[in-house]
Amino acid sequence: REQREMLRLEAERAHRQKLQDQEKRRKQLDLSLRLKMKRLARDRQEELALDMSILEQLMTEERDEKQDEVLKKRQEEQRKYREYLAEQLEEQKRQEAETEQLFESELQQAWARREALWRQEKAARNRLMKDVMDTRRLQIQE
Repeated sequence: REQREMLRLEAERAHRQKLQDQEKRRKQLDLSLRLKMKRLARDRQEELALDMSILEQLMTEERDEKQDEVLKKRQEEQRKYREYLAEQLEEQKRQEAETEQLFESELQQAWARREALWRQEKAARNRLMKDVMDTRRLQIQE
């Protein structure tokens, strides 16, 4: 009987350790995914910023040149492209914020489900422990 109790306690401890390991791994994966998303977003922003910087430099150089029709047309194209890049940067930031919000929402839902499962498991363990204690009390009384 004591050996069965020891086996049960060891199994419970192993189960608890497994849950802790799973939670730790989930947190590591969540962090890795967030860091990757932020790194990719930062890389894209840097690329867009570099393009804008190059365009600014080209526009500055061309302003110093002779102002003819071809130059004006080129400057207008560059201005439009710069506006396009600025819009892309804003859209990318908006999408990143939206993705982060969705990610947070999904994490909260998953966490709530996991906590509900843990509460159910704890209630089941408590019922089993009560049964064991009640049985032990009856044995002692007999």
